[in-house]
Amino acid sequence: MIEQGLNPKESRNRGLDRSKVSSNFKTKNVSIVDVDTAILSYLESKNLIVTTNGMDKQVPIIYGSPERWQQASRNGYIKDQKGQIQNPLIIFKRNSLSSVMT
Repeated sequence: MIEQGLNPKESRNRGLDRSKVSSNFKTKNVSIVDVDTAILSYLESKNLIVTTNGMDKQVPIIYGSPERWQQASRNGYIKDQKGQIQNPLIIFKRNSLSSVMT
């Protein structure tokens, strides 16, 4: 028998041993913005540099909002606030989102 060492009268629900009601434990929430920010900061930490015409240029990395992604797909390039074409450029976007429960 598997339960040889257990006394059925002494069995208890171990999930009830700790309660969050009286503790100062605060849960951490991770939002979509946190995930996107983590990916952006990881890519920026790589310090990507391209050499063109003998000059080093840092590669800008941006999040591809739907408007930016549509502009890049339609025109083949993205312009900055000054109206200049961003080249080189890394743009990333989220295609899907799924919840993983462990």
